[in-house]
Amino acid sequence: MSRLTATDRLRRLLAVIPWVSGRGEVPLVEIVERFDYPIDRLRRDLTEVVQFVGVYPHTPDMLIEVYLDEENERVRFELADYFTSPLRLSPEEALNLVSAGLGLLGSSAGQNSALERALNKVAERFDVELGDDIEVSLGGASAVTVEQAMAAARAHQCIEIEYHSLHRSTGTRRVVEPHKVFSQNGEWYLRGYCRLAEADRTFRLDRVLSLETTGETFEGQATDTTAVFVPGDDDLRVTLELASDAAWVAEAFPVESVEASKHGMTVTLAVSSTVWLERLLLQLGDSARLVTSTPPLPASLRSDSASRVLARYQSS
Repeated sequence: MSRLTATDRLRRLLAVIPWVSGRGEVPLVEIVERFDYPIDRLRRDLTEVVQFVGVYPHTPDMLIEVYLDEENERVRFELADYFTSPLRLSPEEALNLVSAGLGLLGSSAGQNSALERALNKVAERFDVELGDDIEVSLGGASAVTVEQAMAAARAHQCIEIEYHSLHRSTGTRRVVEPHKVFSQNGEWYLRGYCRLAEADRTFRLDRVLSLETTGETFEGQATDTTAVFVPGDDDLRVTLELASDAAWVAEAFPVESVEASKHGMTVTLAVSSTVWLERLLLQLGDSARLVTSTPPLPASLRSDSASRVLARYQSS
């Protein structure tokens, strides 16, 4: 039996948990033989990994309970209610599941396998059939704008755009050398060199109010970057102390450091706009505390933000 890598162990555990759960109490030797799992490694994973698996907020009632009978070499699992409740898929989740399943079927489609029968059940629930053509819409950018941007990037043509910046709530006209057009998280983006900013920038295409080619070309510049925000050396760096219910910030944004703290975690991230930072802090409320910023934030930031919010309420 070969030594298991972390990936091997994860794959085996993902198979072991539902298999044991469906059979009640199972001898360890049976798991070892069926899943080619070294007995010592299996014991450690059951006690050090599986019993800490669960869902937020990771309280005892939301974790998998592992009952390991050391004397008789048997194990059983008690799943949290979340795992035993019927799965409720959104249309988007169901489409993703069916699409991924069809990819696994490949050339075996049409042979009435267990996977194909399961996919048919999911598809029927959402009134689609396997093999149907599906129209996918990515974001709010117009198809014309996306095609114009792609054509300019392919031909290395400079473009002039009128762009609405959500961070600054203003519109600007700028000449851009488009390097790459890509989609991410349901929106279309353009990455290129902005002559107004004199630096590479990423633009969301649904915020491009107009786009025209200038007749000027530029030398092609390959880029593999598909990040919506690429921090620059001159961008503001802020350190936030986050409560446990605000831990999503570390996954939603490109943070530069993460450290555990007494009440949750402390993260440092780059910020391109103080307006964006204001909105994030307002969204987080009491779940976040601004620790430091480099360079220091304006002393009037808090009062200015409060005044703008108050003005919106007064105008409405």
